[in-house]
Amino acid sequence: DKLIVLKVFAPWCKTCKALAPKFQALARGLGGVNSISTTTSNNNKNNELLLPIIWAELPHSKRNKDFVKSVLGISALPSVQLYAGNGMKVESFPCGPSKV
Repeated sequence: DKLIVLKVFAPWCKTCKALAPKFQALARGLGGVNSISTTTSNNNKNNELLLPIIWAELPHSKRNKDFVKSVLGISALPSVQLYAGNGMKVESFPCGPSKV
């Protein structure tokens, strides 16, 4: 019922800083609608669903480094994770500006 896009970054990281404008532009471009359209097939009928998009950023710090590594499973910065509405992680990938 929603898509959560989480960017984990470090304020001191050059690559993270380079990714910031692209992530913000993407969030503005898609976030203006605050939803994405997806088509599901149900009994040979196509139903279009609008999924709200929640954009979130988590700065990496000394206080949350154990959480970022052990709970989120992030080993490289910046990283983007996608979560389904039920909170289940769908995708996780490290990325630089060229991947966005």
